[in-house]
Amino acid sequence: MTIKTIRVWDLPTRLTHWLLFLLVTAAMVTGLSGGNLMEWHGRIGLGILGLLTFRLIWGVIGSTYARFHQFVRGPAAIRAYCAATGAALVTIRSAHYRCWRCSVRCCCKLPAA
Repeated sequence: MTIKTIRVWDLPTRLTHWLLFLLVTAAMVTGLSGGNLMEWHGRIGLGILGLLTFRLIWGVIGSTYARFHQFVRGPAAIRAYCAATGAALVTIRSAHYRCWRCSVRCCCKLPAA
Protein backbone atom coordinates (compact mmCIF):
# COMPACT_ATOMS: atom_id res chain seq x y z
CA MET A 1 0.00 0.00 0.00
CA THR A 2 1.33 3.44 -0.96
CA ILE A 3 0.93 6.30 1.47
CA LYS A 4 0.06 9.53 -0.28
CA THR A 5 1.26 12.73 1.37
CA ILE A 6 -0.91 15.79 0.94
CA ARG A 7 0.67 19.11 1.84
CA VAL A 8 -1.87 21.61 3.07
CA TRP A 9 0.39 24.66 3.43
CA ASP A 10 3.51 25.81 1.66
CA LEU A 11 6.81 26.65 3.34
CA PRO A 12 6.28 30.44 3.68
CA THR A 13 2.94 29.87 5.40
CA ARG A 14 4.38 27.29 7.79
CA LEU A 15 7.35 29.51 8.63
CA THR A 16 5.06 32.47 9.20
CA HIS A 17 2.86 30.49 11.59
CA TRP A 18 5.80 29.10 13.59
CA LEU A 19 7.55 32.47 13.75
CA LEU A 20 4.29 34.07 14.85
CA PHE A 21 3.99 31.49 17.63
CA LEU A 22 7.56 32.15 18.78
CA LEU A 23 7.20 35.93 18.63
CA VAL A 24 3.89 35.95 20.53
CA THR A 25 5.47 33.74 23.20
CA ALA A 26 8.47 36.07 23.40
CA ALA A 27 6.17 39.10 23.60
CA MET A 28 4.29 37.53 26.49
CA VAL A 29 7.51 36.75 28.36
CA THR A 30 9.04 40.18 27.83
CA GLY A 31 5.76 41.95 28.60
CA LEU A 32 5.29 40.10 31.87
CA SER A 33 8.94 40.59 32.86
CA GLY A 34 8.88 44.34 32.25
CA GLY A 35 11.89 46.48 33.07
CA ASN A 36 14.57 46.72 30.40
CA LEU A 37 12.89 43.98 28.36
CA MET A 38 10.11 46.38 27.35
CA GLU A 39 12.34 47.68 24.55
CA TRP A 40 12.53 44.14 23.19
CA HIS A 41 8.80 43.80 23.71
CA GLY A 42 8.26 46.71 21.31
CA ARG A 43 10.64 45.23 18.73
CA ILE A 44 8.91 41.87 18.95
CA GLY A 45 5.57 43.63 18.43
CA LEU A 46 6.92 45.16 15.22
CA GLY A 47 8.03 41.69 14.13
CA ILE A 48 4.52 40.36 14.77
CA LEU A 49 3.05 43.23 12.76
CA GLY A 50 5.44 42.42 9.90
CA LEU A 51 4.49 38.74 9.94
CA LEU A 52 0.77 39.52 9.95
CA THR A 53 1.24 41.93 7.05
CA PHE A 54 3.18 39.30 5.11
CA ARG A 55 0.50 36.68 5.81
CA LEU A 56 -2.29 38.95 4.62
CA ILE A 57 -0.41 39.66 1.40
CA TRP A 58 0.54 36.00 0.96
CA GLY A 59 -3.08 35.01 1.54
CA VAL A 60 -4.01 36.99 -1.57
CA ILE A 61 -1.06 36.39 -3.92
CA GLY A 62 0.50 33.22 -2.50
CA SER A 63 0.37 29.63 -3.64
CA THR A 64 -2.89 27.74 -4.11
CA TYR A 65 -3.27 26.36 -0.60
CA ALA A 66 -2.03 29.52 1.13
CA ARG A 67 -4.75 31.70 -0.35
CA PHE A 68 -7.66 32.70 1.82
CA HIS A 69 -10.30 31.67 -0.71
CA GLN A 70 -9.26 28.05 -0.08
CA PHE A 71 -10.54 28.06 3.50
CA VAL A 72 -12.68 31.16 4.01
CA ARG A 73 -16.24 30.09 3.32
CA GLY A 74 -18.08 33.43 3.34
CA PRO A 75 -20.92 35.04 5.30
CA ALA A 76 -23.47 32.29 4.63
CA ALA A 77 -21.17 29.62 6.07
CA ILE A 78 -20.40 31.81 9.08
CA ARG A 79 -24.13 32.26 9.77
CA ALA A 80 -24.68 28.53 9.40
CA TYR A 81 -21.79 27.85 11.75
CA CYS A 82 -23.16 30.19 14.38
CA ALA A 83 -26.67 28.82 14.00
CA ALA A 84 -25.72 25.16 14.11
CA THR A 85 -22.82 25.37 16.57
CA GLY A 86 -20.25 24.32 14.05
CA ALA A 87 -22.25 21.73 12.15
CA ALA A 88 -21.46 23.51 8.87
CA LEU A 89 -17.73 22.92 9.37
CA VAL A 90 -17.91 19.28 10.41
CA THR A 91 -17.19 18.20 6.85
CA ILE A 92 -13.82 19.93 6.85
CA ARG A 93 -11.27 17.24 7.67
CA SER A 94 -7.93 18.98 7.90
CA ALA A 95 -5.34 19.20 10.62
CA HIS A 96 -5.81 22.94 10.67
CA TYR A 97 -9.43 22.72 11.79
CA ARG A 98 -8.67 20.10 14.44
CA CYS A 99 -5.80 22.20 15.84
CA TRP A 100 -7.97 25.32 15.78
CA ARG A 101 -10.77 23.57 17.63
CA CYS A 102 -8.34 22.23 20.24
CA SER A 103 -6.72 25.64 20.76
CA VAL A 104 -10.11 27.31 21.20
CA ARG A 105 -11.07 24.73 23.80
CA CYS A 106 -7.77 25.24 25.64
CA CYS A 107 -8.12 29.03 25.58
CA CYS A 108 -11.66 28.82 26.91
CA LYS A 109 -10.42 26.80 29.87
CA LEU A 110 -7.69 29.31 30.79
CA PRO A 111 -8.47 31.57 33.72
CA ALA A 112 -9.05 35.22 32.88
CA ALA A 113 -6.14 37.51 33.72
